[in-house]
Amino acid sequence: MYTIKRVVNTSKFFAMVLLPTNNLALSLIAVLSIMLMTACAPNGQSPESVQTQTDGTADSKWSVILNISGGIAGQMRQISVDETGRAVLVNKKTKSQIEKQVTPQDLQNIARLVKLLPVKTAPDQRSSQCRDCISYQLVATVDGTNQQRATDSLNLHDSDVNELIQAMSTLASGMKNRE
Repeated sequence: MYTIKRVVNTSKFFAMVLLPTNNLALSLIAVLSIMLMTACAPNGQSPESVQTQTDGTADSKWSVILNISGGIAGQMRQISVDETGRAVLVNKKTKSQIEKQVTPQDLQNIARLVKLLPVKTAPDQRSSQCRDCISYQLVATVDGTNQQRATDSLNLHDSDVNELIQAMSTLASGMKNRE
């Protein structure tokens, strides 16, 4: 199937080269080469998901859901983001939903905050005296492990999820303004 030929270069050294002698062997090599090249290519991924992989946010599966309710206007919203950068904002009062792709910078920031979320050691703080406070309920999942937090606008600044809730709330506000 293969023949061994000796090739002489200009400096009179010999090298052994395997050359296919029929079309079947050449076709087999071509098919194997194509399979190898396609196995290493991104499989139908969008540029956003390729960016997600290169900035280090896709090394584990994670998601975060923030429920925002209360306040004088009686808002009832939920925003969720996952490691792919897909964000979904649901307004539970109007039953509307908006989806968008998070910017790579926002995705990297949210991923960092989710992964750095400390294990809960103290009970959540909420004020029962504030009827017009906004309530925040957060569920973060990293590699199948859930962490839940609940706080309100009076206790948010003392919460270990303050920065994450602020990032998610800002993202929700930006999506709401696009309606």
